[in-house]
Amino acid sequence: MNGEDLLATLSKRHTARGYLSGHVHQAYDGQYERMKLMTTPSTCWQFKALTTQFAIDELPPGWRWLALQADGSIETKVSRLDAKA
Repeated sequence: MNGEDLLATLSKRHTARGYLSGHVHQAYDGQYERMKLMTTPSTCWQFKALTTQFAIDELPPGWRWLALQADGSIETKVSRLDAKA
């Protein structure tokens, strides 16, 4: 399924409040209609965003925290390892 098909399918499901994906080596937070769109950073190397040439970013490894609320909202935060450790 491509991205446009996925968003069209999810937008028909009124209970879908968010979409989380990994394995992109970048953190992303966005919105599509009523859905929160998120990617999680890698626990290894990060890929530099918004570039036409492949490059490794200097950001340290990270992960995304989620808190799913009773009202259907999603609270999220990206945490990263201390690069100096």
